[in-house]
Amino acid sequence: MEGIKTLVKPVSKSIVAIEDDINRKFCALSSMKTADLRNLRREYSKQLAGFEGEQVIQLALNLLPQRSAPRFVAYELIHHHKDALRCLNSRNIKLLGRGIDSWEAVDTFACYLSGPAWREGQLTDALIESWTTSKDRWWRRAGVVSTVALNNKLEVEEATRNEHYRFVGWWWMIATIWW
Repeated sequence: MEGIKTLVKPVSKSIVAIEDDINRKFCALSSMKTADLRNLRREYSKQLAGFEGEQVIQLALNLLPQRSAPRFVAYELIHHHKDALRCLNSRNIKLLGRGIDSWEAVDTFACYLSGPAWREGQLTDALIESWTTSKDRWWRRAGVVSTVALNNKLEVEEATRNEHYRFVGWWWMIATIWW
C-alpha cells in the first residue's frame, strides 16, 4: 500500500520466535547471576520494544510455567515495556501472579507489576485489599508489598513539591549547628 504510513513499527521477529529464543538462551546460561540474567533480559526488552503491550504480557504468561527463565525476568519484560505496564488489569494480573510461592516471586510481582498498576489506577483498592485477607500467605504478602509503589510515588511527588523547603531546611539545620 503505497502512500500510507505504517502505524505500527515493523517487528523483525515474531513473538513466538522470541519466546523460543528466550527459552533456549536462558537454559543455556552457564551463570545464574542476577547481573547476567538482567543483561539477557535487557537484550529481549530491546527486541520487544515494537510489540504491543498485550503481546508482551502474553509472552510473560507463556514463560512463567516453563521455568526456563526465572520468574522475575518475565515480570521485568512487562515492567520495562511501557505499553505492557499500561495494559495490566485485574484479569491478567491474577494470571501473572498464579504460582507465587516464595519471597522473591511475591516481591518481584508486587514491586514490578501489581504495585505500579495499582498506583496508576489500573487495579482497584478492593482487589489489593482482598489479597491482604487471602488464606494464602503469599497473596497476603503481595497485597502488602504492592504498597511499596505507592510509597515511592509519594516520595517523588513530595521531593518535587518540597524541594525548596528541603533546601532551606538543610541550610537552617547547618546554620544552627555551625553557629
